[in-house]
Amino acid sequence: MAEDVRVQTEELVKPGEKQRGTNRNRCSPCVLLLLLLCAVAALVAVSVTLIVVLSNKGTREQKPEYTAHFQRTNPCEEDWIWYRGKCYYFSETYDEWNNSQNFCASHNASLSLIDSQEELDFLRRHKGFQDHWIGLYRDIERKSWVWANGSSFNNMFRIEGAAQCVQLNNLRLDSAACYGDRRWICNKINTNTYRKIF
Repeated sequence: MAEDVRVQTEELVKPGEKQRGTNRNRCSPCVLLLLLLCAVAALVAVSVTLIVVLSNKGTREQKPEYTAHFQRTNPCEEDWIWYRGKCYYFSETYDEWNNSQNFCASHNASLSLIDSQEELDFLRRHKGFQDHWIGLYRDIERKSWVWANGSSFNNMFRIEGAAQCVQLNNLRLDSAACYGDRRWICNKINTNTYRKIF
């Protein structure tokens, strides 16, 4: 029966044509080239994977050092903003001036003490449209403006009005009745002394 199959296939081959399938162990040059390209691609993929893994391993080892450095340069609590050596908190709730100062003091901070026009501009940019209490009030005994930490106000800004506590609005610093509910701005200061005013 095997001879019948061989005879039938030999009859199908026309004179001058090569018989197919008679030499199955030989590969054509195209197939060899394709196998070589696949092997090179696999080698490149393994090399790239090793490089990525090794470079990520080095990054993971450095992360705790970076985190420690970040914590040293940005000492703010969560929800506080770091700006030029101070941490700032912009409240989203409302309260009167004294309660706002007490909130700040509970975070080792004070209602915002403003040292420069640049800092005042920063506070205006970040406070939104609402009026906010800052750490300035009128000392009735001294008859002058005083910061919440007890230091005297040097009149670097104009304050409108005759009430006892100061709020920051979009246009200026205004005095207002201390019992009014407003948002507030805290900032961290260097001293640990926070006075309760009222």
